[in-house]
Amino acid sequence: QTWLIRNESGFYALRSVCTHLGCTPVWKSDLTQFHCPCHHSYFDLAGLREKGPALRALERYRLFWGQQGEIILDRSQTFRRELGEWEDAGAWLPFPRA
Repeated sequence: QTWLIRNESGFYALRSVCTHLGCTPVWKSDLTQFHCPCHHSYFDLAGLREKGPALRALERYRLFWGQQGEIILDRSQTFRRELGEWEDAGAWLPFPRA
């Protein structure tokens, strides 16, 4: 499972695997957080760890624009925030320029 998120700058894709022990977090709209039901880690909409035993943010998958203007998801490449990779090309997908 992957979460595709759109914000004011563009898109990013979060890998839906908790960085603590690999459980699948769920979106809690009332809390506006991702919650891991196994050990109660919480992550914000950006994927940043807010509390719980997880020590790092959720990973992002690579995104890029296809030839027809579609968003392509590449699950073979992930980006980790604590390694500074969220700023790398593909970790987020800016809106195309008009």
